[in-house]
Amino acid sequence: MKKILLFVLLMVALCSHCFAADCGVKFATEPAPVTMYGLTIKPVSPIMGERLYRGYPTAQLVGANVAGLSVTVTNNTNEMAVIEWGKSSIDFDGKPCGVPFMTGMKYKDAGKPEATPSTPLRPGASQEFTAFYPNVEFIRSWNLGGYQAKESGSIIGMNIAARIGQGNTLYIPVDTPKVVLYWK
Repeated sequence: MKKILLFVLLMVALCSHCFAADCGVKFATEPAPVTMYGLTIKPVSPIMGERLYRGYPTAQLVGANVAGLSVTVTNNTNEMAVIEWGKSSIDFDGKPCGVPFMTGMKYKDAGKPEATPSTPLRPGASQEFTAFYPNVEFIRSWNLGGYQAKESGSIIGMNIAARIGQGNTLYIPVDTPKVVLYWK
């Protein structure tokens, strides 16, 4: 019995890339801000999530995911700007993932454009936002999903929809530097 338990523990240790306590995610280089249409968007940090194995009877933590991105948006115009998150998109290594899941939303509303809020931003104001991938799932609790973190790095992309004043919706593309897995 002890040999079986030791074998199982050894296999879990060998099969997992990192455990959440031992690793994290970060940008490989300093991110550059993007300024378009009077708005400046700067990636702040990638968000790390848990990678869970759906084993029976309970889920187990087996690694780290890139779950989302924090960005700072600054309105450099003299007009009110509205960030339309329900018309925005988030991708991982060029693969479209859908509408971002924003902090404060209900988990059941992840990926639903009509349930994703818009955010007004006064002239001259700056605010930090956290956008997650919409693949939220319930394993042992609500899990923000995401995509497997890699030591070689991955790029998070966003197309942020914004309306300035009474104008039309404009799209601002933002790509991060490579997001890499690191060991603590």
